[in-house]
Amino acid sequence: MKLARVSVVFAGAMALYLTMTGTASAASGTDAGVPGAWGKIEVDWDTARRAGIELTVKDTAADGAHAEMRVASRDAQGDTVWYSWRAASGNGVTVGDSTYASVSDGLVGLRIQVCRVDKDTIEDCAYSDWVMNPYW
Repeated sequence: MKLARVSVVFAGAMALYLTMTGTASAASGTDAGVPGAWGKIEVDWDTARRAGIELTVKDTAADGAHAEMRVASRDAQGDTVWYSWRAASGNGVTVGDSTYASVSDGLVGLRIQVCRVDKDTIEDCAYSDWVMNPYW
């Protein structure tokens, strides 16, 4: 009887949590930067194959160069795919975007590359840690 009562309380608490959040997905994030450029992603893991991504890239120097950032995904076979570059130009300029990553073989992790770019020349880059999918 005691176990049944605890199970009912736990089920009620989970129902309340899902009602308040609207989802049971897991969120995580990471960032990276070099002098003059910074970026971050916030990841909302939907499933083992899909994640929503909020990304931000910021130009942090008044030097004529600009900041660029791109997201990479890793699938279950260990293959990495790089996505489109996002750019912010002008000291203090921040650019945000919402997108998603979906990999049919399974989305194991995400990371970003943030670079300082002068005209068309990449001058310096940094990579974030991998954000691992909790569904794996």
